[in-house]
Amino acid sequence: MKKLALIALPLVLASCTLAGPTEDNYTFAPQAVVKPVGPTYAPAGTAQVQEALGVTRTTLTLTGMAPYAIYVAHYHKAGAAPAAATPAATTTQASTGTDAAATTSTTTMTPMSDMSGANVCSTNGPAIMESRMIAQASADGKVTLQGMVPTALIRDAAYINVHHGRDFSGALADSGVICTPVTVR
Repeated sequence: MKKLALIALPLVLASCTLAGPTEDNYTFAPQAVVKPVGPTYAPAGTAQVQEALGVTRTTLTLTGMAPYAIYVAHYHKAGAAPAAATPAATTTQASTGTDAAATTSTTTMTPMSDMSGANVCSTNGPAIMESRMIAQASADGKVTLQGMVPTALIRDAAYINVHHGRDFSGALADSGVICTPVTVR
């Protein structure tokens, strides 16, 4: 019995120091710098950011994108331009998942053309290349990009930017189509 207690004690103590998993949801806003030469699309979407045990899983669900186009997304640090923007509205609610300790935050952003120069998406911060996600849009302009990365690598991230990709290597074709500020905990 004592041996069992000695084996179980470190596990019990270790579980007390771990923070519970977190989940945040963000809404993308189109970037004002994109001037399409072809048909006009209405990009929109959400980012779900889940962190558990030092790993962050990101799922971007986008609509209104160019059909069959390749998209590349990654986290960025804030650039040297003006300070980070503040979200238009934030709501926190209990997760509907199986983990009662997880929380969900939903942030609604206004389109970049409606924001002042203080928007963090317009700071042109350096990309965190380890967080790169690549996917191709469907015929109806829907695309889902997913990725997992150690949370420590994106701890300083300020926003997620989605670009057109030249190909599946992840080479960028523009400065960004749609963006959302994020907070990585």
